Amino acid sequence: MGDNHLKSPGPVNLKSGNIQKSWETFKQKFGFFLTAIGKAKAASDVRCALLMGEAGDEALEVYNAFKDKLISKTTNDQGEEVIEHDYTNNYDKVVEQFDLYAAEKKCITGCRELFNARNQKKEETFSNWLTDLRNLVKDCEYATIVDSMLKDRIIWGVWDKRLRDTLRSKSNQSLSDIIDLCKAVEATARYPKLNGDNDNAQNVEAIQSFNKNRSKNGIPSQPYQKNKGEKKVTINPNPTVRAVSVPAAQGLMTFESRQTTRFGRKILKPHRYDGSC
Repeated sequence: MGDNHLKSPGPVNLKSGNIQKSWETFKQKFGFFLTAIGKAKAASDVRCALLMGEAGDEALEVYNAFKDKLISKTTNDQGEEVIEHDYTNNYDKVVEQFDLYAAEKKCITGCRELFNARNQKKEETFSNWLTDLRNLVKDCEYATIVDSMLKDRIIWGVWDKRLRDTLRSKSNQSLSDIIDLCKAVEATARYPKLNGDNDNAQNVEAIQSFNKNRSKNGIPSQPYQKNKGEKKVTINPNPTVRAVSVPAAQGLMTFESRQTTRFGRKILKPHRYDGSC
């Protein structure tokens, strides 16, 4: 595959949102990019030039702000200030400065804002949405209330309005129970294509009704019971036969009205027509 078919990893967002995550993601992609174009072991200044070319304008502004830190100066015997070390084109040193910048810019409030604004998108699968939420919540530093915050985000952010209302009524349940219910609704195709809250949002109460009629071991709580008036199947040994010929797939079939009863009802017994009637 030629270089023209490679997808650029940049630019990187270093101004808003979760800056640290944006930088780490870009850095990882850029590492793969260098390998793909055969420059992973290129000279340091070459890799640095490629980095700045891919990172974009925002990264260039940040670079210009810290590049003086990469230059160390000293005074010679004549009292003149001269450059002792210049790392402005050193790949590892430049990446290190970007790491420090991203760490300093990490904003917990911004991370939480992104997490709490992340709702399920139209026709987005629940699994994809849940994965994204789990990744976002990692940077929020919720500590011991991570599960609680994740559960609330699912309840308030799920796309389907009817499911959302149902989840609100079950807000006292655990995170795993809420996740299981959402997955069950999706798996049973109760809201596979969400084009609107009223037209395609499926009836979640059907699942609730089903669960209410089940016992703890998963068996319906009201099993079938035989009616008092049920009769056993009996066959008259000398039935009165009345043959009626009807077309069949091949030949004719006869339905013999026998005095056979099942639950007090007569039953028609089909037989192959033999030409005798």
